[in-house]
Amino acid sequence: GLTAVQAKRIYEGGGLVYPTYNDTKDLLDLWKKLKTVWQKSGSQVPFAFGFGSDTNGLSPQAAPRQNIAAGKAVKYPFTLFKGGQFDAMPDFADISALTFNQPASRAPDGTGRTWHVDKDGNAHYGMAADSIAELNLEAPAEMLTDLYRSAEAYVQFWERTEQSAQAVRRTGVRVPPKLLRPAPR
Repeated sequence: GLTAVQAKRIYEGGGLVYPTYNDTKDLLDLWKKLKTVWQKSGSQVPFAFGFGSDTNGLSPQAAPRQNIAAGKAVKYPFTLFKGGQFDAMPDFADISALTFNQPASRAPDGTGRTWHVDKDGNAHYGMAADSIAELNLEAPAEMLTDLYRSAEAYVQFWERTEQSAQAVRRTGVRVPPKLLRPAPR
């Protein structure tokens, strides 16, 4: 529900956008669009591309991928941070590899099922790593790097927010250029 104009204003103000997505293809499309908006915004802060499962009960989790190309299916167990695109990206050189088995849920009586990200999508909150495995197969290395760097960008965003709050407490509200009006107090 965010327009490109709104996203540009957020980026101009040093913020970051955390999109809701429907599936891997949708996430790739959103990344491309938001990266372009960020570039055009002239933002002086690093590009951040949030990703997660905080749906607030209002959005669905990511759906299964459609039309998976040959050789692009997620195979369990899978490893993140080593192999494939990860080996070619300097940001991951010092990151230890993590191996993930296929998620399974079992009741005390032993009944249950296994989950596969290609067939079930991001069926539950524990499948975030599986979604990254999809992205490792589908996304360009630049997107994986942007995604990886986003946690630090988010922390820096909050540090700037705290600094701004301290400045407001010291000197009062000052409306910066391009801002329509200050936030209510």
